[in-house]
Amino acid sequence: MIAAPLVVPVHLRHLSINNAPQKKGGSKIKFVNPNSDNYERNIKHAAELHAAGMRCYKQDELEGKPTVVVVGSGPSLKEASVIEEIWKWVDTGALIFACKAAIKILHDHGFKVDYGVSMDPGAHIAAPNKIYKAPGTKHLIASSSDPALFEYLKDEEVIIFHSATGYQDEVNLYNDLFETSTCMGGGYNVVNRAVSAAFFMGAGKVVLAGTDCGWRKEQEMYADGPAHRSGVDMSDHGVVD
Repeated sequence: MIAAPLVVPVHLRHLSINNAPQKKGGSKIKFVNPNSDNYERNIKHAAELHAAGMRCYKQDELEGKPTVVVVGSGPSLKEASVIEEIWKWVDTGALIFACKAAIKILHDHGFKVDYGVSMDPGAHIAAPNKIYKAPGTKHLIASSSDPALFEYLKDEEVIIFHSATGYQDEVNLYNDLFETSTCMGGGYNVVNRAVSAAFFMGAGKVVLAGTDCGWRKEQEMYADGPAHRSGVDMSDHGVVD
């Protein structure tokens, strides 16, 4: 799926997951990540790497306000027409920000992935099937990521960015421990954060591809791996689009 250019706010100073929209009847839509208890540890570890020389992203560091194609690993990425459309944008000089598994998919199609993006706090993504080490790819990794991911990528070019986690003290940690503290928001998906980061870093416009991931029992979730995730259903009965 190719979407029209998207504009989203990139500056986030306050976030509260408890303010999530409510379903009919008053119950809240709750997102739970089993790794959320590690956010403070993870952020402090990233800060140590930053102090040792690992750089943090900078506002407007992309030259010439380029178009950025943010690519997710939704099932439409299996379609030849989508791959062909991405090539059209790349041929005009667009950069690619590929999210997690999309790095390997695009590499296998012959693309040079400019930036690989991940915000997942779990150690399980420190693996080739999750974050592929494609030649020439810079890895844009959230400061809240598990130390195992930074260790896995120790021989790659890694750039730290800040992704909103909902941890109550995260903004204070970013302000205290990093020279760049601006935090990326916009939804709970890595694609949203990649869009925010692209605009923050200086993209002139963003085009979306493979971003049709649907956490619904009746829909495919990813272009690779199992068609469905057992036991997962994020249906909200129309309360959240």
